[in-house]
Amino acid sequence: MDRTLYVALTALALALVVLFAFGGTSWFAFAWMFVLGATGFSIIPPLASKLIGAASEAPHLAATVNIAGFQLANAAGAWIGSIALSGGSSVAVLPAIGAVLAVGAVLLLFLSTRTAKQAA
Repeated sequence: MDRTLYVALTALALALVVLFAFGGTSWFAFAWMFVLGATGFSIIPPLASKLIGAASEAPHLAATVNIAGFQLANAAGAWIGSIALSGGSSVAVLPAIGAVLAVGAVLLLFLSTRTAKQAA
């Protein structure tokens, strides 16, 4: 499960880096939105499965927390993007910020996996 999340999060980070690098070309950005959407959605099933598996005593609560977490992440991403734009950054920088956040998610996954192994 963790391997799938590593691949999905890394693919998202790479897709955002590619969008940052080549997003200035409108036809490329238009076509690349499919790849970006697919990589973004690829995170949902393995993350939900990991969370529900970890909370086997309360799977419905885990599913609810998972959905709430995604909504919080949506709001946080919009907030971080608005701070960047308010600070004078260009819209073209937003994919790079997203890539940094995706790399941060990979690091959090690594830390949580390591902590879980040490606790076992």
